[in-house]
Amino acid sequence: MIDSNIVDILGAGAGLDSKRLVTQLTEIEKAPKQDAIDTKREKLDTQISDYGMMRNLLATLQDAMATVSDADTFSARGVSFPNSDAIIPTELDPGALTGNYQLSVQQVAQAQSLASTAFSAPTDAVGKGTLTISFGDWDDVVPPAAPSTFTLNGDRDPITVDITDANNSLEGLRDAINAKEAGIQASIISNGGGYQLVITAPSGENNQLQIAVADDDTVNDDASGLSVFSFAAGAFQLTQNQVGQDAELTVNGLAITRESNEIDDVITGLTFSVAKPTDVGELISISVNEDSSTAEQAIRDFVDVYNEFLQALEPLMGYNEETEEYGGLYRDPLSRSILQQIRNTIASEVAGLSDGFTTLGTMGIRTELDGSMSINETTFRKAIDENFEAVRNLFTPQVSADNALISVAGYNASTQPGAYEVIITQSPTKGVYTGSAFDVGVVFPNFDASTKDYQFSVTIDGVTSDVLTIPQKVYASEDDVALEIQALINADSNLSSANVAVDVAILGGVLSIESRAYGSKSTVAITSDDGANSLTELGLAVASGSAGKDVAGSIDGVTAFGLGNVLLPELDSDPYGMKLTVSEGATGTSSVTFSRGFGGTMFQLIDAMITNNGLISNREDNIERDLERLDDEQSRLDRRIEAYNARLLAQYSAMDAIVQSLNTTRDYLSNILKTLPYTSQDN
Repeated sequence: MIDSNIVDILGAGAGLDSKRLVTQLTEIEKAPKQDAIDTKREKLDTQISDYGMMRNLLATLQDAMATVSDADTFSARGVSFPNSDAIIPTELDPGALTGNYQLSVQQVAQAQSLASTAFSAPTDAVGKGTLTISFGDWDDVVPPAAPSTFTLNGDRDPITVDITDANNSLEGLRDAINAKEAGIQASIISNGGGYQLVITAPSGENNQLQIAVADDDTVNDDASGLSVFSFAAGAFQLTQNQVGQDAELTVNGLAITRESNEIDDVITGLTFSVAKPTDVGELISISVNEDSSTAEQAIRDFVDVYNEFLQALEPLMGYNEETEEYGGLYRDPLSRSILQQIRNTIASEVAGLSDGFTTLGTMGIRTELDGSMSINETTFRKAIDENFEAVRNLFTPQVSADNALISVAGYNASTQPGAYEVIITQSPTKGVYTGSAFDVGVVFPNFDASTKDYQFSVTIDGVTSDVLTIPQKVYASEDDVALEIQALINADSNLSSANVAVDVAILGGVLSIESRAYGSKSTVAITSDDGANSLTELGLAVASGSAGKDVAGSIDGVTAFGLGNVLLPELDSDPYGMKLTVSEGATGTSSVTFSRGFGGTMFQLIDAMITNNGLISNREDNIERDLERLDDEQSRLDRRIEAYNARLLAQYSAMDAIVQSLNTTRDYLSNILKTLPYTSQDN
């Protein structure tokens, strides 16, 4: 029949689900490219995760390397000592000097104690002026008797304490003394009827105090104002309650004295306290022994950690049995390069070592066919027991110089291991002022500080002092005068605040003032002679001394940079980063050797892999960029598929409209046919 046409057969315009059909066609179009993007993303996400795990594994391995590269690991010590209340060991450092020691104590150290007269309140005014507190040794007296002769301690610089309107009180004086942080303790103690300032010196016979006062009090009678805190020859206003004394003891028969009861320089690496004298004839035995067990365990732990590291890497770089898939780093070139570098380092000789153990294998640590490490107990045991120093040198960084006047003060990550020739062409020197000769006698022939006025100023290393006044008193010798001048200069606030100091001594019959700094910036000059009496009586005059010289020379055949007594290699050279300290008098050719040791080499290698700018971090950055590119690719695919979907919808909508139009035409024709003669359904 004519109404059974193709439109009816297709069913178009009469129930066809165009939207669903377009969706299915769109999904078919998108699927291959979406699968490719998803596969890449999954792989990259897995690599990011696996590199994070690898970083953590390397960090654990690096921790083990830090232990075996630490010199303290190989310097562990043990100490045995009796239960004694006279000598009490308090600290044992790695590297303590091994041996057996017998000690006895004759006297404990104590600190000088001075007390003021009583004040009614801590806030009472004390007067204004300046206290100059010097350290030294008073002649022996029994407190509270006042001493008479004071000898300066040339190793400790005096301090000055200024009392002004801002701190003119007993509390202010206490705080001003304590603020100097010179080891002096000032405190206010209530005696029940008033308040006394108690000044306690650092312990030791040569740390007793001389307190000279420049009092602003117009009465100036030494018994009022700030002068009541004087403790100097002819002006003993403070009461001495306790004298300072040294600890006296014998070590293996050698008599020694120390300023403190905390002693850390008699037995190297062992600190002990002296609590009381021992009984006559009593000896206390202390034994310090080498303890290799700490280092041995650290090496064994390293081997175990390395083997665990390999096992943990296997699922990442090989076949993962849990997921039944290959790891995210399977055939990844960087991860394989990292593992190969570690294996090469384990198998190679340690750079910078030429004798003893130079590889792990020579001390019994070997690599198996599967890459793991094992220990040959016989060889390893012999190395620990008989060649422990060589074992230490294998694992820890070593620096040495064949010249005792040259030392390696430091190195950095850029420094390459090896032996370097060092040639010193100019030894470092200090700036020095040398006075003219005088007739050496009991004191300077024409010098009399007890009645004469000597004032001067100096410029040290470019810093000028205030005017300095030599105290008016009797000096027993030229050496005492030299120590007094040294104390004056080093106590000057201008110089001390700039960390500038000098040593003053009688050398070759003349006064010598030498800066404590090395180099061309080290200078000494007397810049004024302001007293009523001339410094020429001391052999001194307003003049400049000789400037110091910077060290000069070459390292590894290349001219080095010298500053003071420090010599530095050329930038970017193999020894760059090494810092050499050169002592005065060093000349000629020497050799300096540097090795990072196996532990240091491995630590640095791993550090280059896991630091923020390391190999793994850079690889992760590249993966992140790849993921960003996938995001862009995903966006482009989504836009293309969206356009494709819209195009199909438009096409199917147009087709549906055409079919609908055909259906309308069909219905129209059918109706016409029904009205024609002989075609009507009624006939």
